[in-house]
Amino acid sequence: MAHPQLDHPIFKSKQFLTVVSLAKKEKKDIYLVGGFLRDSIIGYQKEALDLDFTLSRGAIDFGRRLARELKAGFVVLDKEHGCSRVVVKIKGEVLTLDFVDFRGKDLKEDLLKRDFTVNTLAWRLPLVKDVLIDLYGAQRDIAKKVVSVVSDSSFDDDPLRILRAFSVGAIFDFKISPHTLALIRKKKESLKSVAGERLRDELFKIFNSERAWHHIELLDKYGVLEV
Repeated sequence: MAHPQLDHPIFKSKQFLTVVSLAKKEKKDIYLVGGFLRDSIIGYQKEALDLDFTLSRGAIDFGRRLARELKAGFVVLDKEHGCSRVVVKIKGEVLTLDFVDFRGKDLKEDLLKRDFTVNTLAWRLPLVKDVLIDLYGAQRDIAKKVVSVVSDSSFDDDPLRILRAFSVGAIFDFKISPHTLALIRKKKESLKSVAGERLRDELFKIFNSERAWHHIELLDKYGVLEV
């Protein structure tokens, strides 16, 4: 069921309504997913607004056509995996719209391949109240303030997620689930394969949070700082 916090002004903006109208015109099932929905329920506001969308295929072409409609900036982020970005300025503020092909055969598989349960919410366009898709307990874990992997292969898919578990916990004052911490201890060596700038970005998120020292102590306790 949708939350009142999800009644955001962006949904009435020209930019968002253009996404909806183009999806209808092209008869595409497009879903708003992930961080924006999580942040809205928590009541957290980022400085720059970014929206993530997923669809079965054609994310690059859809993003390109949307950029033309909006006369906005466009970039292909990942040609191989079908990922594009549209960048718009609204009253001096930057709005980022990312479109990505399903990572799997359908939405269920796509959400299963995401990092943490709190990031697995989805809302099909056009938005209909009370039809918020929650297949993996996102709302439950947001309410419990817990960071938990969606699947045991989460860290194998992207080892940076090990560090991201701590940055998400630090930003939102969430605890990391015991099972996730056990996986972190088991998989921590895989962080060696991650590019330094990606590690730096996640560490800065932790250092800049109000709960930095607690999560740095956790990093040390679970041996992540030794890697």
